[in-house]
Amino acid sequence: MKVKTPAEIKAVDLQVDKITCQGCVNFIEKTISDIDGVTTVHANLAESSVNVHYEPGRIDLNSIRRRLDDINYNVRTSRASIQIEGMHCASCVSKIENEVSRLEGVVNIRVNLADQTARVEYIQQIIDPGTILKKIESLGYRASQQEDEIEKEDLKKDYHSRLLRNFKIALPFTALIFFFSHLGMFGVKPLGDRATFIILFFLALPVQFYCGRRFYVGFWKSLKNFTASMDTLVAVGTSAAFLYSVIATFYPSLLASVDQNVAVYYDTAAIIITLILFGRLLESRAKNATSAEIEKLIKLEGRTALVERDGKERQVDRADVEQGDIVVIKPGSKLPVDGVVLEGFSSVDESMLTGEPLPREIKPGDRVYAGSINKSGRFRFEAQAVGSDTVLSKIVESVKQIISSRAPIQRLADKVAAVFVPVVMSIAALAFALWMILPGETNLTFALMIFIAVLIIACPCALGLATPTAIMVGSSRGAREGILIKSAEILERVQKINMVVFDKTGTLSEGRPHVDEFRNLGNFDPRKLLSIATALEKASEHPLSEAVIVYASEKGVEELEVRDFEAVPGRGLRGRIDGSQVHLGNLAFMKDEGVSLNNGNEQSGGLRSNGKTVLLLAVDFSLEGIIHVSDLIKPEAEAVVEELKQSGRSVWLLSGDNKSAAESVASQLGIENVLAEVLPHEKSDHIKSLKAAGNKVAMVGDGVNDAPALAEADIGIALGSGTDVALAFSDITLIGGNLHGVTKALKLSETTLKTIKQNLVWAFGYNVVAIPLAAGLFYPLAGILLSPVVASAAMAFSSIFVISNSLRLRKLRL
Repeated sequence: MKVKTPAEIKAVDLQVDKITCQGCVNFIEKTISDIDGVTTVHANLAESSVNVHYEPGRIDLNSIRRRLDDINYNVRTSRASIQIEGMHCASCVSKIENEVSRLEGVVNIRVNLADQTARVEYIQQIIDPGTILKKIESLGYRASQQEDEIEKEDLKKDYHSRLLRNFKIALPFTALIFFFSHLGMFGVKPLGDRATFIILFFLALPVQFYCGRRFYVGFWKSLKNFTASMDTLVAVGTSAAFLYSVIATFYPSLLASVDQNVAVYYDTAAIIITLILFGRLLESRAKNATSAEIEKLIKLEGRTALVERDGKERQVDRADVEQGDIVVIKPGSKLPVDGVVLEGFSSVDESMLTGEPLPREIKPGDRVYAGSINKSGRFRFEAQAVGSDTVLSKIVESVKQIISSRAPIQRLADKVAAVFVPVVMSIAALAFALWMILPGETNLTFALMIFIAVLIIACPCALGLATPTAIMVGSSRGAREGILIKSAEILERVQKINMVVFDKTGTLSEGRPHVDEFRNLGNFDPRKLLSIATALEKASEHPLSEAVIVYASEKGVEELEVRDFEAVPGRGLRGRIDGSQVHLGNLAFMKDEGVSLNNGNEQSGGLRSNGKTVLLLAVDFSLEGIIHVSDLIKPEAEAVVEELKQSGRSVWLLSGDNKSAAESVASQLGIENVLAEVLPHEKSDHIKSLKAAGNKVAMVGDGVNDAPALAEADIGIALGSGTDVALAFSDITLIGGNLHGVTKALKLSETTLKTIKQNLVWAFGYNVVAIPLAAGLFYPLAGILLSPVVASAAMAFSSIFVISNSLRLRKLRL
């Protein structure tokens, strides 16, 4: 038996979640030790870590990590945002992702061509960001860890300024090269071929090797890694023209046997480089415009804050504000963090969060958010969410998350991009060989121009930019309207939605129910009855509880203690007060509990027919009181329902309220399909049934009891005014809770996906048509031939078209 040497076995310590007992330790050690290639495992309860020894030749670290994740002991990972300079096409994206993902310790990497960034998830104990940066730089790119958006903006400006400098140098030299190449056109007597060629050679040198240096650097680093990119195509294409011209200048006899009319093509190489630099300059400017929306969001947060410390007001940096600090806001100031108003009245502009143009009036007790602008009065508030925990920071992070995600529609483009450059080079070489051997008037020069044109006209850039630019602009546009879409995949699911299901309370209604009337049916003291109802509601978390409590506080009733309290979901509350058994809930609950209803059945039925929610109150199983509760319907609800119906989607109402109340709301809004008296745990079952009938369902809700239904729906849309649980289970979040956000989100998703499809059709269509055209396929049939100069202009335009088409989303009317 062969004994493994230490060099053949690697050891690693992995920090994991949820090691809480010795049972966890035993389970982890048994499960991981069963993996083929793992030699020893030791789980540490105190440090919540797992030490693993394994044989790299038989098992890799990612397989061990995935196994830990599978058994719900997730390996803790870190994330880094990296700014990358020098990416120009989908091949660059594919190359970086493939090479970096092979590094041990890298869990996931997503590269965004449009934003020139990479988001990397890695295991900190195995690899550090510096190693990842070095790997990216070894592939021919400049990389730096992105600490903040200001640094990112500076890097973009630096890249743009270097491009501009190279272009400004290349342009006059190229103009002179063109002048000396075509002296006859300008009425100047030719100097003679030899003299002209030498002048052109010296004029072409700075363009080829200084301004075009970036292409050679990228080509060389790709070559060392056995990969290819857009730089490879440009470097090979222009070098072919330049080297042929050098031979024609200094060693023309070498070409005499294969080409009767020896000429030089310095102008071709120089014009190609200059045009591509110009194209990248325009592309850089357009890319900066696509990310401008995110930068606008980031700049919304106030940079400084006026806080009270040691009895004095002090100006501090936003990053130095801590939870619990008292922040003072003056008129016209931006709020630096989230919090709750302690003192003062004002109006704040929250349009950047909600899309609502009208300022919101605030008073003590109201929540305020970072990025809002104080319009009038001075007020003080307590900081509750700071730094990355503010709503605005979460919006920015959400936008970045969707930008780094991949839409399924992009998969074909990714597959093509991975092999694009090698395939194009093969086509160019094949076209060159065929035109060299075909009989006719063709010669080396003709075949060379074909070869260069194929290399230059091919554009993997458009393939790489088609999806991310549209997603970036679309998601940023949505964020301005308070619409947060969690991933690119959701965009494709939205277009299939044919049914929208609304929760009632807090979604279609304001979610602020109030007591219309309290009716005493028996001989009990009304104030005593109201005290009993209030005691039960104070122990509950139901949305109707606050309405009863507020009503009781206005009446000034006494406080009672409830014992043996129990809440029955979707039914009601029960407990014991002053020795009596008490119940508060709906009619079905009273029947189930055996309460004597007397004439309460008739009275509650009449009220329900008016769309009101009825709470029945029983003492010792005798009905003693009725509480009538109503909730105002949101003013925009009817228009939203009508717009959804006009778009061809069916609209449903799903409510736990009684049937009469739910149907009353539905009739007011024009909703024909109602599912009422649905218990919280049944909501997801109803969504499942609607899906089973062949529908693609979007669920709109805001409460904890909506979370399972939001998760079950094809698209879950949560109102930002709702609970954190609902937001966690949703696919789309609407900050602020305005229902117009539903139709806006659907329209934005559909338009963004449509733009992606347009971009991909252009990107694929362009290359499918352009490459055969450049290869001379149509020359024998129609005499059509494409020069390399025209090819370079077409290639630059291809990328600019895709970016410009995506930028149209900025002006989309929602």
